[in-house]
Amino acid sequence: MKLQTAFIGLGAMGFPMACRLLDAGYPLKTAVHRNQEKASALKEKGAVIAADFSEAVRDARLIFSIVPDDEAMRELYLNEALLAAVSRDAIVVEMTSASMKVM
Repeated sequence: MKLQTAFIGLGAMGFPMACRLLDAGYPLKTAVHRNQEKASALKEKGAVIAADFSEAVRDARLIFSIVPDDEAMRELYLNEALLAAVSRDAIVVEMTSASMKVM
């Protein structure tokens, strides 16, 4: 059984990565941030589209994120509802190209 996975950021890099996870058989949840079309394409491949990112990460053991910039990263990881939804044993893989002083 593969770990429940959440993916945040379906841009030029994130979307193909999320597709690869689905193709490899990982159960994947995400939410729409900017691009409904990419979320719909993932749904067709078997992803669950949550109402928001807090719901997407709930019960996920692997959480991948790749957002556009420092501000988006701050918005994501300083969101109290999202942080409360991340389980203590989750592995978070953050792949944003951010500055050293993001937080």
